[in-house]
Amino acid sequence: MDKKIVFSALVVVLVGLAVFLSPYSGDLPRAFVVAQGVPGGIPGQGGPSGWTDDGLIVRLTNIADFVGIGTQNPPAKLTVSGGDVFVSDTGKGVRLKDIDGVGCHRVTVNSSGVLIVTVVDCLTGEPPPPPIGNVYDSFDSYTAGSELAGGNGGAGWTSGWVKTSPGDYVAQSTGCYSGNCVRQADQFNDAIDDRSFGPLISGSGRVHTKINGESSQYIRFCNDVTCVGDNKEKFYLEYSASFNAAYLKAGTSSQSLGTILRNIWTDVEFQFGGNGGVCSFSQVRARLDGGNWSSCINMSNLGNVQSVRLHYNAYTGREWWIDEFIILAD
Repeated sequence: MDKKIVFSALVVVLVGLAVFLSPYSGDLPRAFVVAQGVPGGIPGQGGPSGWTDDGLIVRLTNIADFVGIGTQNPPAKLTVSGGDVFVSDTGKGVRLKDIDGVGCHRVTVNSSGVLIVTVVDCLTGEPPPPPIGNVYDSFDSYTAGSELAGGNGGAGWTSGWVKTSPGDYVAQSTGCYSGNCVRQADQFNDAIDDRSFGPLISGSGRVHTKINGESSQYIRFCNDVTCVGDNKEKFYLEYSASFNAAYLKAGTSSQSLGTILRNIWTDVEFQFGGNGGVCSFSQVRARLDGGNWSSCINMSNLGNVQSVRLHYNAYTGREWWIDEFIILAD
């Protein structure tokens, strides 16, 4: 059998758990692939029988066929014997159809070995956009190389991003969690950008980040249209590269959310104001990469949550990336 077809079947089927085969070039090791039940095919022998090359897609001609890699008798549609299944791309994993046949989930694993299950679009593998009326910014609409200040992408906001310090986040089109993202690596100037949304008594949210360098970076949530001034902050997320950890904090209260690795995307979810039915209306909790929820801690003050601040501490060698910022109304 053609080597590039065999390799295509291995790589793409393992990532997507679907027979969606794309041709790859290169001199690759020959795998033992079996086509069973193919008219004209010889079970147990290599050869072109059973495969159809549609250009970008190489597929099994007969949907009843089985594919065996390292085995002559595959008991399932795809069987691998004598080796591991390896998914090398960060954030990629196994995409599964829901048992009700409606939606799909991707299964990945974090640095602690905890399985993470994420809702994704069945065809694209991308997280679906939040329902209309909620607050989100995927940063996909920002031009690569442009500053975040003044940006007005996403939906549900009452203002664009407002810069309150000399430094600013710069849009990126590569190295992101999904689509575009923003990154700050200024060694001289802190980057602080605020953005407001409709006041929320109760809600939940999530944000993807990637960090490098020393010290800490912060995402702050405030009870005014801006975080400028005293007694505005209700709670915040701290990402500490110095301690390789993420924290949920409010006033003097602190909850460790777990270990974060440098240059690896992490996902923090949070619930406040009684969302989720666990904490009280005056409390907040969070979790890292689908792990255990933290204890509930008291938010610093009363009032609605209605703005967010991205706060980067400048220093040589520090980098902070942010993507897929979402707040869902209760």
